[in-house]
Amino acid sequence: MLHIPLLAILLLQGVAPPACQWTRGVEIGKVEAPIAEDSGLAVSRKYPDRLYHVNDSGDIGRFFTTDLSGKNWRVIHVNGFEPHDAEDLGLGYCGGAADCVFIADIGDNSRKRKHVEFVAIEEKETFSPLVDPKYRVRMRYPDAIYNAESFAVHTNGDIFILTKGGIPRLYRLRKDQWMSANGKVQTLEFVTAIDFMKLGGPEAFVDWNLPTAMDISSDGKRLLVLTYRTAFEFYFDIAQPLPPVAAWKAGRQYRRIDVEVLEQQEAVAYLPDALSFVYDTEKPQRGRARIMRVACIPGTGQ
Repeated sequence: MLHIPLLAILLLQGVAPPACQWTRGVEIGKVEAPIAEDSGLAVSRKYPDRLYHVNDSGDIGRFFTTDLSGKNWRVIHVNGFEPHDAEDLGLGYCGGAADCVFIADIGDNSRKRKHVEFVAIEEKETFSPLVDPKYRVRMRYPDAIYNAESFAVHTNGDIFILTKGGIPRLYRLRKDQWMSANGKVQTLEFVTAIDFMKLGGPEAFVDWNLPTAMDISSDGKRLLVLTYRTAFEFYFDIAQPLPPVAAWKAGRQYRRIDVEVLEQQEAVAYLPDALSFVYDTEKPQRGRARIMRVACIPGTGQ
C-alpha cells in the first residue's frame, strides 16, 4: 500500500475555494408530470439549456430532458433497463469523444441487494424515444451492503458513490474497471468516510448523515453534496489521494452552503461553469416541485 505524507497530500490538493459567496437560491422553474419524484439531475455541457431528470423508485427504465425551467419535457426509455431504485444521475466521459448520461440504480432502503448498477446512455442532440445503453455495469461494495442516493462521474471517467446513513462512505469504481466489465460484477474501492454532522456543526445535526445527491465540477477539483437541509462543497480532486478527514478545515478544504430547504430535496447538479448549481425536490409540499438555482457571487469572500 502506498503511503503518502500528509504534507505532500495537502500540497497536491491545493485547491482554493472560489472567492465568492453562495446565495440561498432562487426559483427558476418547476418540473411537470410525468416527472413525479425527481431524484436525480444532470446539466448538459454540450447542449445549452438542457436538464436531465430521473424518477425515484417505482418508475420504469427511463429518463427525461427539459429546459432549465422544467419545460419542454421529453421522455426517453432505456431498452432492457428495469431499475430497482434509481436515485441519481451523472454526466461524464464514456469513451472516445462521447459523454453519457448515467442512471444510478443504487438505492437499497432495506439493504438486501447483493449488487447495485448503473447504465450509461450516450448523450445525443436528439434522442430517440427508445435508446440502448452504451454500458450497463453491476457493482458491489467490498465490505457490506449500503443504501446510497449520491452518484457522480469524475472528469477522468471514474465513478463515485456516497452512501447514506451511519457515517457516509465514499466509494470509487475506476474507469478501466467499468469500461471493461463485460457483464461481470465489479467491486467498488473504499475511499474515505465523511461525517457531515461533525463537519457541518450544530446546523447539520438536524440533518443527520443523510446525503441525497452529489456532483463533481467539470474540472474535477470540487465535489458538491446535497443533504436534506443543506449542501457541502469540498475542495478536493477526489480521484487523487485525500488527506485524513480530521485535517479538513472549514473554509479551506470545504464549506457548508445554506440553501432554501425544500421538502425531501434529493437532486443536485453543477452548471457547466461550476459557479452555480441547481437542485430540486422529489416530494413538493404542494403543487409542482420547484427547481432552484444557487449562484456563487464573485468578490464576496466566503
